[in-house]
Amino acid sequence: MSLLCVFYTLFVCAIASYHERRLYEDLMKEYNNLERPVANHSNPVTVYLKYISKKTKNIRICVSLSFVIIIIPQVSLQQIIDVDEKNQIVYVNAWLDYHNIYVITVSHTFVNYLFLYQTWNDYKLVWDTSEYGNITDVRFPAGRIWKPDVLLYNR
Repeated sequence: MSLLCVFYTLFVCAIASYHERRLYEDLMKEYNNLERPVANHSNPVTVYLKYISKKTKNIRICVSLSFVIIIIPQVSLQQIIDVDEKNQIVYVNAWLDYHNIYVITVSHTFVNYLFLYQTWNDYKLVWDTSEYGNITDVRFPAGRIWKPDVLLYNR
């Protein structure tokens, strides 16, 4: 019975990887990561940003470490555009960098970390799930898909 379970698991994984590979190849066939993902190029791409900063307490650390290494996006200031002192507003030009490694310090039982999520709709990365083994999501390397250049400002 256990041999049958192992065979079934291997069969399902092989079928899933076939559908995922075919989906990836079909989506990337005509895809250009330099083109904005809009059907009409006069339309904007709406990018949603979600910033999460947390201080987690009462973390049980199994290994005695003083730091944790994670990869998160970094906001790099490029230019100060304008300063409105009266309203306390600074307009800046900033870039998101996806390729930085950060060392997050762990002090006692507290960990400080932050995440910046970006979401947008790419009309070219849509498929009929019934044609691809009911696959509902797929992961792409960051360099293969369009990524927004985001101008952050606080009003």
